[in-house]
Amino acid sequence: MATYSLKADGNKKLSTHFTVKDFACPGTDKVMVTTELVNMVEKVVFSYLGADKITINDGYRSPEYNKKIGGSTTSQHLTGNALDFSCQKNGKKFPASMVCEAAQVNGVKGIEWISSTALHLDTRTSKWFSLQGAPDKNGNRTYKTINDFFDFFSHVKAAGSSLPTLMQKDSGLYVLRLQLALGSLDADGEFGPKTKTAVMDYQKSKGLVVDGIVGKNTWASLKVTN
Repeated sequence: MATYSLKADGNKKLSTHFTVKDFACPGTDKVMVTTELVNMVEKVVFSYLGADKITINDGYRSPEYNKKIGGSTTSQHLTGNALDFSCQKNGKKFPASMVCEAAQVNGVKGIEWISSTALHLDTRTSKWFSLQGAPDKNGNRTYKTINDFFDFFSHVKAAGSSLPTLMQKDSGLYVLRLQLALGSLDADGEFGPKTKTAVMDYQKSKGLVVDGIVGKNTWASLKVTN
């Protein structure tokens, strides 16, 4: 864990996409952030999903700020180990459910769905998958723990290291990744008629079986791996 001064170190680069000021807390010069957190978010958001922008909603929290917003006294934000954010590509925000799934696939243990486009990731070593709920009567945040994001959102998931076969009406992370690989679609994670047409056009252009179903040969041609 590293501790910085916002005034002195705010523009210090921590990675390709992050500087110290990205993790700053309102009302304090102190900024805490861990290398593990920075590397984890870089991997999930930029390397795996290929996002071109991240919007940070909450990074480091001072104890005073954490109390003010009703955060847990054991919050990972207090030690610079957590980030709340949304991310996007080409101006379109990714669904948070699917970014949560991307984090799950990449071995992240601390994942929380916050809203349709916002989520929380942290570096804890024990599994904690959750959904943020409405505040309780005292203004404290509430959570519902779940076992698996793919199952909870009824999204197609992979079996082991193999990519799943996709077809029209499927949804989730792998449909999102398909759309991003095809490059000509709004990436919403929903395999509708436009996605099927784009798949068939791609299959035809590559001499593949033209059936609108994405199996191992289409995945291999797109050069997408799990």
